[in-house]
Amino acid sequence: MNMKKLYFNKIASVIMAIVIILATMPVCFATDYSGTCNENSSVDNVTWSFNETTGEMVISGTGAMKHWSSTMYLPWKDLLLSIKTITVEEGISVIGSNSFYGCENLTEVTLPEGLLVVGKYAFRECLNIKEISLPDSMHTIGEGAFYGCLSLKEVTIPQGVTYLHMEAFRNCLGLKSVRLHSDMRFVKANVFEGCMTLSDVYYDGTEAEWNDLKWAIDDVGNTLFLNAKIHYNSKLNGTNEEKQDEVSDNEENRDDEISNNNTNKDTEKQTSRKNTKDKGGSGIVVVIAIIAVGVGVAFVILKKKK
Repeated sequence: MNMKKLYFNKIASVIMAIVIILATMPVCFATDYSGTCNENSSVDNVTWSFNETTGEMVISGTGAMKHWSSTMYLPWKDLLLSIKTITVEEGISVIGSNSFYGCENLTEVTLPEGLLVVGKYAFRECLNIKEISLPDSMHTIGEGAFYGCLSLKEVTIPQGVTYLHMEAFRNCLGLKSVRLHSDMRFVKANVFEGCMTLSDVYYDGTEAEWNDLKWAIDDVGNTLFLNAKIHYNSKLNGTNEEKQDEVSDNEENRDDEISNNNTNKDTEKQTSRKNTKDKGGSGIVVVIAIIAVGVGVAFVILKKKK
């Protein structure tokens, strides 16, 4: 009886061990996903891979990524909230429409020199991207490409991009500054709509060139952009340190302006007080003069009666 019980316990232990191993196998082997995402399989050779452990998505190969009409058709649609970093390797020319729409936990994006196009809504509502470096090779930023990137602080428009499509940076609530080149030809409606903290535009052209460009900026939804402080003849491609120095200088100048304005206001207040005192003194003199005249007239009248 004891032998049977012991034998039964051993079998149960083996079965339990097998069950545990089978249960953990998906965890062990489901950390990597991959596939193709070509726009044209006869021309392009683009692949994607995702590491579940690190949260990194890598796009590699040559040519253009596929354009998707909706995120529901993305091969990685179930991974969108798991993507933390994206690396697009050299050789990729186009990031397809809607490719990373809704990657809410995405914090870092690396784009290669040689990239030409960021498709429409490609990075829409990637809420935690704080910065992104757009390569000089680019010529197109698609409609709504960075719509709703709430944490994006600054953007430099590449020299080759001469046309900003509608809503490209709409509702980027944290966007404080834009660097823009003098080759820009047209800015469509609502490109910077809802960018509530946008305060500075660093423009590498002259004031005259900016005034010419203003005629090509659709004022629908771009009021905040047009009302920002324009810094003419600014650097677009300097090092981060150079750009920061420029920003610091502008902030110092702005502080000086505020200080001067406050000084002028204080001076005006002091002058106003002085004028008020002078007017008050003059009023007292007038009152005394009137009283003196009145007393004199009364004295003359009384003298005549006598």
